[in-house]
Amino acid sequence: MRCESARERGRPGRTGLHSAAGLLLLAIVAIVSVAAAAGCGGPGGDSKLLPKSPPRINSVEPGTTVPGGEVEILGTGFGDRNAYPEGDRQKFHVSVAGQNTQLLSWSEYKIMVMVPTSVGAGAQTLLVVTPGGQDGMRLDVFVQTVYSTPNAAMLDVMRKSGMDPSGYVFVLKKTSRVDSNWRLYEAKKKGVTAAPVFMLHLENGGWVVKDPSTTMAQWPADMK
Repeated sequence: MRCESARERGRPGRTGLHSAAGLLLLAIVAIVSVAAAAGCGGPGGDSKLLPKSPPRINSVEPGTTVPGGEVEILGTGFGDRNAYPEGDRQKFHVSVAGQNTQLLSWSEYKIMVMVPTSVGAGAQTLLVVTPGGQDGMRLDVFVQTVYSTPNAAMLDVMRKSGMDPSGYVFVLKKTSRVDSNWRLYEAKKKGVTAAPVFMLHLENGGWVVKDPSTTMAQWPADMK
């Protein structure tokens, strides 16, 4: 019979060494896997958290706008776009007439966008697209007419709105100190107390009347 020395009795066998090394390797793999999962996908590191259901648009305000105008979209299921990595954010977008808009803000229930300046006039479709699907709503776009003088612009707007411009005098009330291309006029007529006011902007070599319901976000701060 072979007797083991005290040194040999205290030495772990080869089988024991292999088992210990295997357990250590499994532990390392598990730690690496958890760390990798935490650094990818949506919030919390899980790509499954990307929206699975299509968004729903409840309203678009204003419902009528101009190329370059800002639009507010209210609804549900838009998803928290900013919580995802850049690659996933590209899956969230808004288009008008098939053209991607400029995103101003995005949250679960509200999106703010700027309509592309190249969108044509007419009834267009606004689409909200997420990884869960898409939803659309009508958006009316009109192209503003450019006039050679402020008076010509205001006279035409009054006629188109059904007002008789006869006897009205247009008075310049204010010019923006921030951008002198913005001017505020008042239309006065003897015996008429409710004087119409017009915001005008010089662009593309001519004057355009700016509708406050659709373009106020573009006005200089000192003209609002």
